[in-house]
Amino acid sequence: MDLNIPANLLAFLQTQGYLVMLLIVILEGAIITYVAGFAASLGIFNVYVVFLLSVLGNFIGDVVYYLIGRFGKKTSIYRHFVNKIGPGKVNKIEHYLKNNLVKTLAVVKLTPVLPAPGLILAGTTVPYRKFLFYTLMVGIAYSAFLTMFGFYSGVAFNIIIKSFKYVEISIGLIVILFVAVWIGLRRLFQKIEKI
Repeated sequence: MDLNIPANLLAFLQTQGYLVMLLIVILEGAIITYVAGFAASLGIFNVYVVFLLSVLGNFIGDVVYYLIGRFGKKTSIYRHFVNKIGPGKVNKIEHYLKNNLVKTLAVVKLTPVLPAPGLILAGTTVPYRKFLFYTLMVGIAYSAFLTMFGFYSGVAFNIIIKSFKYVEISIGLIVILFVAVWIGLRRLFQKIEKI
């Protein structure tokens, strides 16, 4: 598919885009992994490199938050993130981390407001070797899902664009689809937050 991307922008994305992607994944992994997977379906990135960088970036970000909890319990960063979720939820998350680490890490990583505070709390609760192993396992599954979701969304986008005679109709349908997915995910995250 030709998106009329200027040659210099395409060259930049294909050479420096991976480094930029890694840096952004460390801060906000889900969105950029999805977008990079989508771009991989268009031939801009290699889907396997996107997956590996997503795993690496998520792992680095998780470890940084874990270390803040492990060694920075008295810092203002720690207090800010813990205050963000409230003392009642802090006790619940700590309880879940002690009793069911894998499920709790999965929920923490999937809930929009919980990754930073949840991973910081893991630093105060979970031994580091156990944390490193399980966060890597959850991160691999998380990155695989987001990369493939982005990639196959791009494939579907190509099929939709080719299937419709008028681009306006296909763009309108894509917007409706993204809004429907966004609303569905928002409701799901709201239900997860109530746990």
